[in-house]
Amino acid sequence: MGFTSGGQWHLIVTMSRLQIRPSTVAVTRAVGWVTFLEIIRDKVLYNIILCAGLLLSVGFLASRLTFIRPERVILNFGLTGVTLSCAMIAIFTGAGLLSKEFD
Repeated sequence: MGFTSGGQWHLIVTMSRLQIRPSTVAVTRAVGWVTFLEIIRDKVLYNIILCAGLLLSVGFLASRLTFIRPERVILNFGLTGVTLSCAMIAIFTGAGLLSKEFD
């Protein structure tokens, strides 16, 4: 027999003992928070964001050199920068977290 009080804890009453364990949402939130803190502590994240910013600034400079549609050049460089930085963050952070799990 169990019920949820406050949306955070499940109280399970059995014949032999009383067990209190966190809900699935609370566990997922805790794992997500710890993973977020590990990603922020990793120095690779800051380098990738710096590279994305540099690529965006190169896009602004390249838009000055074009004659037809400079806003399209800025958009393409910006989207490319965001896509590449997200892919690199996913790859390097995932590899780092997996290596920490195996240790």
